[in-house]
Amino acid sequence: MTLSPDAASTRVHGGATLAEAARALAEAGASALGLNCSAGSAQVLRALPELVAATRLPVLVKPNAGAPRLEAGGLVWDQPPEAFAADLAEAVRLGAAAVGGCCGTDARHLRATRARLTVP
Repeated sequence: MTLSPDAASTRVHGGATLAEAARALAEAGASALGLNCSAGSAQVLRALPELVAATRLPVLVKPNAGAPRLEAGGLVWDQPPEAFAADLAEAVRLGAAAVGGCCGTDARHLRATRARLTVP
């Protein structure tokens, strides 16, 4: 699911609550639920507890590397890899079964996340 473009919102794009969307997707046979893209990891972290509470299915998160902004005719995402990794570690603590990255993430973000989540 993608959250509303309003970074303060925890509703899915289109207006449904996470509980409503989770219920509809579970009834349709989903084996897992996910939060993808959206306005960045901060928005996903605000929404994650609500989604985890609304379902017994595994929850995945793959946020953007921050909120996108237009610069010189292209989109830019400003979240550094270390901050992204810290947010994904928090997502795991909040109940995410799997994490990854969407828009604006690259190999540096994923390496930082893996390093943050790997137990020595």
